[in-house]
Parts: sequence; structure tokens; C-alpha cells
Amino acid sequence: MTKNILIIEDEPIMRNILKNTLKKAGHETTIVEDGIKGIAAINEGDFDIIVTDIILPQGDGFKVLKWAKERRPDSSVILITGHGKVKDAVEAMKLGASDYLTKPFSMEDLLLRIDKIIEFQELKRDYTRLQKECETIFGVERILGVSPHFKRKPGKFELANHGTLFLDEIGDLPQSVQVKLLRVLQEREFERIGGTETIKVDVRIICATNRDLEKEAKEGKFREDLFYRLKVIPVVLPPLRERKEDIPLLTNHFIKHYSKKMNKKVTHFSDEAMDYLMDYNFPGNVRELENVVERTIALCPNQVIEKEYLPSTVLQNPKKKPQERLGPLQDRMGDFEKNYIIDVLKKAKGNKTKAAEILNISRKNLWEKMRKYNLLGASEDNA
Repeated sequence: MTKNILIIEDEPIMRNILKNTLKKAGHETTIVEDGIKGIAAINEGDFDIIVTDIILPQGDGFKVLKWAKERRPDSSVILITGHGKVKDAVEAMKLGASDYLTKPFSMEDLLLRIDKIIEFQELKRDYTRLQKECETIFGVERILGVSPHFKRKPGKFELANHGTLFLDEIGDLPQSVQVKLLRVLQEREFERIGGTETIKVDVRIICATNRDLEKEAKEGKFREDLFYRLKVIPVVLPPLRERKEDIPLLTNHFIKHYSKKMNKKVTHFSDEAMDYLMDYNFPGNVRELENVVERTIALCPNQVIEKEYLPSTVLQNPKKKPQERLGPLQDRMGDFEKNYIIDVLKKAKGNKTKAAEILNISRKNLWEKMRKYNLLGASEDNA
């Protein structure tokens, strides 16, 4: 089974050996040579397995391991330790590594350990699937309270009685649970699973979803009666690309949060970096912005985050345009005229006679404008 594997190794020879071995075994590989690039790759990619040396330039394997466990908890990490460094191996396992290898090791040993990790991941995936199937059958327990074994443990509705209950991603609720939720909203009472006591509640409900529930209700994917029962005061929050004035406010909030969490002294983005953030459309909305801020704080060693710490998706934004400067109207009109003449000259391949025809001005007038804007050395006269 093909897996996506990240290799973090500073020795070129070892990098090539690992890459070729894993490629022959049918896996996709990404290779980086230091800790910072490793963390960046983890942020931007989705890897099944991460193989990293402990000793790395610009960081170490333990930092990579901690970062992977926070950002990609489903990824398995194999640490490579030096000969006889048992303490490193023990520490790695304590921090959540799936396995470790002690140098020197054989490629057969590496492949064997990777196969065991893949087998474990498949078992874990099956367990998660079965757990979700159980939640589909008994999913209401999280909201209403559970089973005879937990009769005394109050559910969310009981805890929120005479208050407010927030239900996130309401569109993901199975239809079997939607029926039960509708009954609670209409009758303001419920019984626990396996119980006989009727419990009355008075709860205000706030729901959130990224789906078009009205459309799903018409298509039968979401209960129409529940939809209209919930749709009392709808609040539509536009995507981040339509409210870019919120980006600086959200950015400041995330900087304070993650600077404190990572024990760093990062204070703000530089003006240039903020320009890139403001120009980016953030298809992942606020969560993507939060991810960008968290990543840059992890990588940035200074108080101010410069643009080079931004992910490539933001830096390579095709819609990014130079920041327009403000100034007198006459100056801005001159800038436009200059840039337009340059564009026409490029299309005319430097032929000033042809460019003058496109601009509908005389060749002499074009020369005067080119002299005015210091463009005479920009092209050859092919006329």
C-alpha cells in the first residue's frame, strides 16, 4: 500500500538511500534537510509517516516530533538515533514516536518497521470507522446523556439548562439524531437512552455550519422540519475573502495566542507580509489564517514576522499585485500612462512605429513620452 512519507535527514548520501529504498517499495517521498524545512513541510503536506534524524541543522528531531504530534496527530513518526543513545530512544517514545532506529541500521529493518506502522494505522482507521458507526446509532448520547451505565452523568442539554447550548457543524448530525433533537426542541423534554425518567429543559440553541442547509433540506439530506425549527434568527458570516478588514484583527489575536503558547515574543507582521495576507483569498477561511499565523510564529526567530516566513501558497498568490501608492491625481495618471506605454511596447516587440499606431499617436509624440518617462533605453528602434 502506497504511503506518503516525509524524510528529514541532513546527510545527502543517507537522504538518497532512504529516498530510493522507499520509492522502490512503492511509497511517495518528500525530502528535506533541516528542522525548519521539516516543520514547514508538515504544515503544508499530509504525511502518513515521518522519518527524521534527531540531530539536524536548524532544530532537532524532538522539535519535529512535538510539532508533528500537535499539528498532524495521525502521522506516525520514526526517529533515527545515534549508536548507543538509549536515552534518546526512550525520550522519543515518551514524546509519542511510533518507533526508532539506531544507527547503523539496514534498509530491510526500516521497511519492516514501516510495514508494522502501516498495519497499525489500518487497524486504527478501522477502529475509528466502527466508532463512528456506533456514534451514528448512539450519537444522541453526547447531546442528551448516556446509557444505563452513565445515568447520573448529565448530558449537554442538562448542563445547559436555563442557558445556551452551541452545536457546531449541525449539518453533520446523523438523521437518526436529528429526529431526537427536533423532539427536544419542540417538547423541551427528553429521556436518556435506556432510562424512563422524563427530563425537562429550557435551553437556547445556537448552531453553526458551513453547509447550505436549506438546499440540503430540499434535497432530503437534512430534516426540513428541524431546519425551519432552527432557522429563527439566521446570521450569515461571509467568507474571509469578503471581509478582509478582519484579517489584521484576527491576526493580532492569533499572534497573542500562539506567542504565549510557544513562549515566543512575536508581536506583529511586517507591512510587506501583511500586504500579502490582505491580498490572499484564504479558501480555508479563518482556520487557514490561524494555521498560517501558527506556522510563521513557529518558524520566526524575531519579534516581527517578515514575508519570507509566509507559506508558498500565500507568497505565490497569482492575484498578488504591487501595493498601489496614494498620491496626487496627476502623478497617478502619469504612472498609468508610463505602464501602459511599456505594455504596448512589449506587445509591439519594441517597434516604436507599430506602438505609436496602437496608441493612436504620432511616432514623434511617442518618443517625447518615452523621453519623459526615461524609457528610451528600454527597447531598440526596429522601425
